[in-house]
Amino acid sequence: MRQRPGAQDVLQVEGAPSGTGATSRITAKSQRWNKQIILWLRVFLVAYLIDMMVQVGLAALFITGDVGLLKWHDNNANIILSTLLFFALIPAILLWRPARGSSGPTWWIVVMFLLIETQKTLGYLRLIGLHIMIGVGIFGLTVGLVVWAVMYKHDPYKREAKKAAKKAGK
Repeated sequence: MRQRPGAQDVLQVEGAPSGTGATSRITAKSQRWNKQIILWLRVFLVAYLIDMMVQVGLAALFITGDVGLLKWHDNNANIILSTLLFFALIPAILLWRPARGSSGPTWWIVVMFLLIETQKTLGYLRLIGLHIMIGVGIFGLTVGLVVWAVMYKHDPYKREAKKAAKKAGK
C-alpha cells in the first residue's frame, strides 16, 4: 500500500476494484480497526480452545473417580466457556458487518452455542455417551475456528469484487 500525498489518514489500496474513489480507498484508521477486530477474535477463540482443553481434563478426572470435579466441570461450562464464546461472538459480528469480512465465524459460533446447550442438557440427563460425542464435535469445531482465525487474511474489497464480476457477467 502506498500513501497518497496530502492525505495522511487515507491509504490507496492496490488491487481494489475500480470505480469510485470511495470504493478504492480505505482509511488507515479503519484498517487498524479491522486488524484489532481480527486480533480480538483470535484471542477469544484461542482462550476458548485452551479452556475447552481444561474442560476435557476436568471431565477425564471426574470419570476416573474424583466426584468433586463434577462441580468444576459444570461451573466451567456454564460460566467460563459460555462467557468466552460470547466474547468471541462480538468481534465475529464486527468482522462480518462493519469490517465487511467473512460471516462464517458468526454462524459457527451460534451453532456452537446451540451445541453447548444441547450438551449441557444431555449431561444433566446423564446421557453421557451423547454428551461425550457432542463434546468431541464441539472441540473439533473449536479447533477449526481457531485455525481459520489464525490463517484469515482480511480483504474488505473481496465482496465488491465478486459483485462487480457478477454484474460484468450479466
